[in-house]
Amino acid sequence: MVAIEPSLFDWRDVEARSDLDRFDLAPDHLPDARLLQYREVMRGAGRDDHPVAEMRNALIAGMVFQHPSVEALVRELGRNPALLQACGFAVLPIQRKPVQIAHS
Repeated sequence: MVAIEPSLFDWRDVEARSDLDRFDLAPDHLPDARLLQYREVMRGAGRDDHPVAEMRNALIAGMVFQHPSVEALVRELGRNPALLQACGFAVLPIQRKPVQIAHS
């Protein structure tokens, strides 16, 4: 009879977590440190509007949250400050249009 070794983890434990918790697991377990370093070097002195690591985290979030497009991910980041912060972006206060008060 063959002995079956126990698994290191159970996928049900992962699936039982919230999407944000599952997202927190992903970036730390991907072996892409060299790729990120390479992207930083290739950027050189170019524009730094969107930091490499944060953009990578956003793309991972798009996969974890199963967004069908980059546009859907951008909309989610715009309305979900917890996800924005989890990706490493600064959470800025929402700039709303000034409200005009009618004087009587």
